Amino acid sequence: MIRLRLFRIPVAVAPSLWAALAAAALLFGSRSVADVLIFMAASLLCLLLHELGHALVGRALGGGHPVILLSAAGCGCLHADARLSRTGSIITSLAGPLAGLLPALLALLLMAGGEADVLRRASEVLCGRDPALSGAAGQGIACAVGDILLPVSFWWSLFNLLPVIPLDGGRLLAEVLRSPALAQRISRAASCTLALALLFTKLWPFSLLLVCLAFSCRKRQGAERRQAG
Repeated sequence: MIRLRLFRIPVAVAPSLWAALAAAALLFGSRSVADVLIFMAASLLCLLLHELGHALVGRALGGGHPVILLSAAGCGCLHADARLSRTGSIITSLAGPLAGLLPALLALLLMAGGEADVLRRASEVLCGRDPALSGAAGQGIACAVGDILLPVSFWWSLFNLLPVIPLDGGRLLAEVLRSPALAQRISRAASCTLALALLFTKLWPFSLLLVCLAFSCRKRQGAERRQAG
């Protein structure tokens, strides 16, 4: 377990995260050791910035003493002694995906060093027409890193905004609806629908994650019902 403090916030990185990131790199098409390592570093950066966004904004809005845990079982920020208002909770939930987009801006800057039409290349990378994980032959290292960093940052932040519990979009949904039961039902329906839609795209590994989230959401609701009974 790696333990450190960033901005006076305890951060723990579990060993299982490295295996999960390596597996994700292979699932998304990495073909070389360099690609896998770049993917893992990019993913770790995005995950860390995402949770730091939650932690720093939450702490500023009354979120107590945040603690960040990154592991294969899930990454999250626990706000101990949190005293967040409803508005503060919404802002804190949005802060994570927004902070997670910062590496995408860095990726665009890296691409600008080796590509005249940065926006065209960025759109090709995001849409998969120029596979980001197919190797860096003939490219500068900065551009190659940008090709991997951009989709990891962009798609992970967008994925977290889906109306699926326990993603940030699911938390936002629950806050807006003020009905946990309704939010759970919408979350399950969204998980299954989006899993089927993504199954036929290059983002198909996200389908597996959505199915797991839908299953965990159902188990959580069942446990809550048993506890209430």
